[in-house]
Amino acid sequence: QRFTLTEAGELRIASGQCIAVDKRANRRDIWAVLAACNAQPMQRWALAQSGSVESVGGAGWCLEVVGGATHSGTPVSLARCATVARQQWTRT
Repeated sequence: QRFTLTEAGELRIASGQCIAVDKRANRRDIWAVLAACNAQPMQRWALAQSGSVESVGGAGWCLEVVGGATHSGTPVSLARCATVARQQWTRT
């Protein structure tokens, strides 16, 4: 999966949508969703030196590949930031 990290901190996909924190999340199992880009805090991200991608609007939550899978179409969720392989992202 390819995302573009914009200067505003948005993670955009080819269709022009952005990755956002699901507002309905119950803080147990939080999901990342695609939404129209609006530069709101829940759509802003920071790439940490560790390789994780942390939510600016939900501090302490990082993007995580569900089950650590590597194939296209694998869901992405949010989890408490940790040094684990499923939270490591590569910037190209």
